[in-house]
Amino acid sequence: MQAAKEGLLKLIKAFKKRNHGKDRLTVIVFGTTIKIVLEAICPRDIKDPEAFVKGIERKMVGPYTALYDSIKAAVESFAKEKLKGNLKGKTANIFCLTDGKDEGQDGPGSKTTFEEICTLLAKPGIPGLQVRLVSVGVSDDAKAKLDTIAEKSTITTHDPLENSDISIKKAFEKFEKAIFRVEKVVKTKTTTVSGGGGRNRHGRSRPPRPPVDHTPYTGRKPQSGDGGRNRHGRSRHPRLPVDHTPYTGRKPHTTHERRSSFTCSKCEKAFTTKESFEQHLNDSGHRM
Repeated sequence: MQAAKEGLLKLIKAFKKRNHGKDRLTVIVFGTTIKIVLEAICPRDIKDPEAFVKGIERKMVGPYTALYDSIKAAVESFAKEKLKGNLKGKTANIFCLTDGKDEGQDGPGSKTTFEEICTLLAKPGIPGLQVRLVSVGVSDDAKAKLDTIAEKSTITTHDPLENSDISIKKAFEKFEKAIFRVEKVVKTKTTTVSGGGGRNRHGRSRPPRPPVDHTPYTGRKPQSGDGGRNRHGRSRHPRLPVDHTPYTGRKPHTTHERRSSFTCSKCEKAFTTKESFEQHLNDSGHRM
C-alpha cells in the first residue's frame, strides 16, 4: 500500500509540474465497496498532495476487493465528462492496481459480474480510452480472469507483477511515461516547418507549397518585357514592349511631302515657287 501511495504522489506532482489547466484526475479506492475520492479534478488544484495521499487509506471501506465495480465507476466517470464535451481532443487513461481478488473469492465481491465488465471494456463508448490493469501477486485463477478481460478488449492490457514495492513503483513510472509520451508525439505531429508541407488542423499531411516571392508590392507596373507578379503575389505573363514616346497631337511628316527644289545654278539661290524662280532668271540674266 505504501508503494502505491508513493507512486500516486509522484504522478500528481508530475501533473502539477506540467500545470495544464485541462488535465483531469479521478481517484477511486475500493475494498468491500468503492469510494470515489476525487472525480474529474484538475491536479494543479490539489494544494497539498502529500496530505491528500496520506488520507487515502482511511477512505478504504472493508477488507475485500470490489475490482469490477471500481472499473465500472471509472468508465462511468469518463462517460460523464464525455456528455459535458470535456473529452474532445484528449486522451483518457485508466490505471487500475489490484491483487485481482473479486467475485466472492474470500468474501463479498463486486455487484458487477465478470461477464458484464468484459462487455463494458469491449465497447466502452469513450473515444481514445486506454485501460491498464496492473495485478500484484495474484493467484493463477485471478490472473487468468484478468488476461481474459484484456484479450476481449482491444483497449485493455494486463501486467502481472511481483508483490514488491519496486515493481509497483515501476508500474506507476511506466504509466507516467506513457501519458507524457503521447503528449510529446501529438505536439511533434502538429509542428510545421516553413516551406514544407506539414500537417493541417486535422492532422493530415499536405503536399509542399511552391516558394512564394515575398518582395513587397510597390504599386507600380512591372518594366516592359518583364512579367513580374501582381499584387496577390501570382506571376503573370510578360507583356509586349510599348512605345512610350509622348503624343504631340500632330501627324508625322510623310515622305511625299513637297519640298523646295528651285535653285539657280549660277548663284545657287533657292526658291520655293516656280514663279519666283522664273522672275529671278529674267531679272538676273542667269537663264541658260
